[in-house]
Amino acid sequence: MVPRADRPGQDRGEEKRRGERCRHARPRAAGEVGEYEGEQGRRDSQRRPGDENDGQKPPFEPECAQDRPAEEAAADQPEGGVNRRAPIQGGSHRRRFASRAKSRLRCASAYHPPVRIDSSTRAIVTGASRGIGRATAKALAARGARVGLLARGREGLEALAAELPPSAAGDHVVLPADIGRRREVERAVERFTKRAGGLDLLVANAGIAHYGRFIDVDLVRAEEMVRVNVLGTLHSVRAGLDPMLAARRGHIVVISSGAGFRAFPHAAVYGGTKAFDRGFAEALRHELAGSGVGVTTVFPGEIETDLHAHERDLLPDWRKNEAELAPEAVAERIVAAVEADSRRVNVPRIVGLLGLDGVAPRFVDLLLARIRGRGAAARLD
Repeated sequence: MVPRADRPGQDRGEEKRRGERCRHARPRAAGEVGEYEGEQGRRDSQRRPGDENDGQKPPFEPECAQDRPAEEAAADQPEGGVNRRAPIQGGSHRRRFASRAKSRLRCASAYHPPVRIDSSTRAIVTGASRGIGRATAKALAARGARVGLLARGREGLEALAAELPPSAAGDHVVLPADIGRRREVERAVERFTKRAGGLDLLVANAGIAHYGRFIDVDLVRAEEMVRVNVLGTLHSVRAGLDPMLAARRGHIVVISSGAGFRAFPHAAVYGGTKAFDRGFAEALRHELAGSGVGVTTVFPGEIETDLHAHERDLLPDWRKNEAELAPEAVAERIVAAVEADSRRVNVPRIVGLLGLDGVAPRFVDLLLARIRGRGAAARLD
């Protein structure tokens, strides 16, 4: 047998790496010769069952019934204190280890099944009194969900609650609160959670927009957009996460905008707030991997809502479009995305092209200038 150190293509570094004991290798009885040579092999041959992580998973690996095939798990059961699993040699060992690592990552990402919208679902929708929020509340209630309606105006919420079909889980809950005030949002979410016995879904939809050149926009209005679109999202998501994480089950939907991909002139602050929503939701989705809580980001295009009802005469030329989608179309996509645990939803799908701005900004500018005119992309350099 040719010593490992003398084999072509191997150096001392590779020999050392081969000498590192994988946790899947069986422990050896005292005096048993290891499968590799050298001081590391002699030390490893003296290990006893129960030494340093034997039979244990590293802390980052969640428990999963699909972690390993049943026959392999049965073969690994210790008999008389000694693991009888035969060693796996060389490259086969590394390939199987990599395969198991990928399997565990898949198990971690699908730690719990997606939320199903039915009579057992308890949901809160912010900005529920109008537009996408109102349509989403109706879509959820039509599926039997019990809905918490959060917005500033009590009268509008009570009128909406009266229109919704009853839920077998209980009455819908009116939650008047200013989304920009953290304590009001926390109390509203806590109130609903106590009455409903938990929270399965939160749709962070509340948002406002004020158009105009940044230099002409009153900073009070700019700050209002930040307070509602940014802080409102933070307040509602943070309050909703506590009961979801405790139950290890739930779903968060953050409503961003096509402007979150590529902001437009005369909407600089609004686009900035929606870019925050996009970045926040995307990072949060990864942070919550393995927690049982999913996150979906929604990117609506031009939707027929009251978002701009107060300033129709101030809309720039590129925004004056008669082909607006109904908010019900967005609501339907939201429900489907929650049940599929989708990463993102573009409504309409062409909105996804704005995402190319991150890699080909000039191409996106040329495209927008052709479709919407130079007002949407004044500079093409």
